[in-house]
Amino acid sequence: MSKVTIDNLDLDTSSMALTVKRDEGKPKVTKLDAIYEAHAKLVFLFDCSSSMSERLSQNYVEMFLWSKPIFEAVAKKAEEVFASDPAGTFIFGSAAVLWRMVDPQTGKFHMEEDEVKRQLVQHDLTGLFNVPVDWAKHKETTPSRSDVVRRIARKEIERRLDKFPDSNIAVVFFNQNPSLEFNNGTREQLFTALDRIYAAGGTDILEAIKKGLRACEDSPSSVGLHHFVMVSDGEDNRASQVIADWVPSLKASGVVLDYIHIGDRSVNEGLVNACKALGGDCVTVNTVADLESKFMEATARKCLPSA
Repeated sequence: MSKVTIDNLDLDTSSMALTVKRDEGKPKVTKLDAIYEAHAKLVFLFDCSSSMSERLSQNYVEMFLWSKPIFEAVAKKAEEVFASDPAGTFIFGSAAVLWRMVDPQTGKFHMEEDEVKRQLVQHDLTGLFNVPVDWAKHKETTPSRSDVVRRIARKEIERRLDKFPDSNIAVVFFNQNPSLEFNNGTREQLFTALDRIYAAGGTDILEAIKKGLRACEDSPSSVGLHHFVMVSDGEDNRASQVIADWVPSLKASGVVLDYIHIGDRSVNEGLVNACKALGGDCVTVNTVADLESKFMEATARKCLPSA
């Protein structure tokens, strides 16, 4: 029996061996990537930290009616917030968004109008400044990132199950306390789990990966391919610094990692490098359409275990 250890987690890798049998006479040939596509274990890691309550703003800035008085009100309020605490020591929440709009050297507002729009929509501050909705374009409540992830995940995973009804799937939610929400149960149990996607708390990506590995240990892929698809804004410094040390064991465990980065903040460079080392990919999305297309690509992507 072969095992690897990650942070005190022993992962049995003996199931990774792939045996190809041939009948006497003509061999039966099946494309290797098709075998892996059907029998890979898909492990979805969904960021449920508080930042996932923000909006994918590029989709929605044009659904509001912007005017010069709105920008003037934002500038005035931002400068007032900055003047109340120039060091930003006790500035949190919406006030912190406004505080960052001011040049710390001059104490003056210094943000372009397009960026003001994006910030107000992303951080759900349109109501604070009474930005009117353009109802000719905006026919529904602006969804949060977690709302969008919930809808897209359900749609694409349902597509996967229609193609491969016996798919081996696991779902991990992660904030500061990651949890394994589903592991190779029924279709109904899976969709019930996806409906529980939320947004609250901090971020612990390494513990999320460890939960995913535990799911693989309990219900491994029959071909030794464990395809991890992570959707996150990547805000976890420790993961960026430590994940490289995990790569050899992840590779030995048949893990291929894809990272879909919701890109309003800097990409997690450690995860990007881990994706490359593990035969996966990292993409950045800023719109609902991008998130949907990249999630579909990651879910349907044919891949082999990293070399």
